[in-house]
Amino acid sequence: MDAFVSRKRRRVSPPQAESVTPKTTTTPFDDDHESTDIKLAILASLHPEKSQDDLLEILLSCDGSVEHASQSMFAASPMPGLKRRLTTPGMQSALPFALPTTKSPSKQTLTKKGRTLHLYTPQDIANHTPCSIVHNFLPPHLATALMEELLAEVSTYESISFKIFDNVVKSPHTACFYVDSLADIQRQRSEYYYNGNDLGDIRQILPAMRQVSDLVRDAVNKEIEIRIRDFYPDGKKLKYQSPKTWQPNAAFVNCYDGGAQHVGYHSDQLSYLGPRAIIGSLSLGVEREFRVRKIVPKDDPDDPNPSTSAADDSGQIAIHLPHNSLLVMHAEMQEEWKHSIAPAQTITPHPLAGNKRINITYRWYREDFRPKYTPKCRCGVPCVLKTVQKQKANRGRYMWMCQVGSKPDGGEGCGWFEWARFTDDGVPVGWKGPEQQIERPNDDGIQADTNSHLDAKSANDESADLGEPGANG
Repeated sequence: MDAFVSRKRRRVSPPQAESVTPKTTTTPFDDDHESTDIKLAILASLHPEKSQDDLLEILLSCDGSVEHASQSMFAASPMPGLKRRLTTPGMQSALPFALPTTKSPSKQTLTKKGRTLHLYTPQDIANHTPCSIVHNFLPPHLATALMEELLAEVSTYESISFKIFDNVVKSPHTACFYVDSLADIQRQRSEYYYNGNDLGDIRQILPAMRQVSDLVRDAVNKEIEIRIRDFYPDGKKLKYQSPKTWQPNAAFVNCYDGGAQHVGYHSDQLSYLGPRAIIGSLSLGVEREFRVRKIVPKDDPDDPNPSTSAADDSGQIAIHLPHNSLLVMHAEMQEEWKHSIAPAQTITPHPLAGNKRINITYRWYREDFRPKYTPKCRCGVPCVLKTVQKQKANRGRYMWMCQVGSKPDGGEGCGWFEWARFTDDGVPVGWKGPEQQIERPNDDGIQADTNSHLDAKSANDESADLGEPGANG
């Protein structure tokens, strides 16, 4: 089954075509090393009377075996009980991986270096990624109303500029930021910074967006309860995860116009969301692949077999996001995984959106992480909150860093760095905020800031990926 749902990277030059004769006894075919596209092409040459949809259904029913699928079609044509699927964009059918139900996420490694594992069902997505998905989330009339509301706006969206390794780049898609009220717009413009700058275009949330926000809030909180109950150790929330009800009060809206528009691998900024942040991402229009990969710490320089280390075995997972699907990125997502929207060679146009995919990422901007409460660097700018992802010795620790060096219009920054500390519930400790944080002993669920070291080079490596403000998927 792994061979069916995984796709290898395409070869630079195609292999020589081998002649295949339509007989019930065929030459053994290497199912484990060919992509679904190649399997479908072989079946189409043997059974030209069948549609691609029918061939895919039959291939699924035969566990990805070309030989068995071909034999079943020769034995019975058409297959009894086979129904044609609608050609309008919708959910991809798939056979779930046969795994026992457990109280924790599956530790079975399904990804392999250089390969993409494609997941479609909510069960597989929850078992193998830090996400959960709800298909057909909104009533059709509300999904249409929301899409029409946003389609009238997306032509005015702009690409976001940011700096990576001293190079100023623009995001290969457009975006805009929405908040609840006019007061929130003023607060954002006067207090908040993103990659060292303030956001120029901030808008008040639209009527349909506001209506949908309440539905997203309820659905996300339900998914959080399920995640904690079924996947986290002892059925308890993660350390530093807030126990409060998730309350979305802001949203980045991304527009991907055509298959070429995308966003690369990144983690989202935690500065105003706090540790163990949760995001609800609603997709409208064209289906695209949301790819995730687990962050593997750098190999130990003392490892005697670096070529066989975990970093060499990492792969990526593709989650297919059809129109009107809600993806919940859970509390372990931003610290331990990266995500992207991959370029698409071909896309199926949506009847209303055409080639566009609109993505609304609902977020909870926490009051105790307002910039007036968080540390400021020597530049006088609120610091960015990051987590150590690549260095094994400090993996999982949080830090406040200067973000002025990420400004597209220049600026070196002051190099400010300090360890961040939180209670087990993710409440900041060590600086005064709305909940009157008080210094507490390091053994009481607070992340220590002594007896550990992150050298300057490692800090720079960690800060290189500050992430685009609204890039989520």
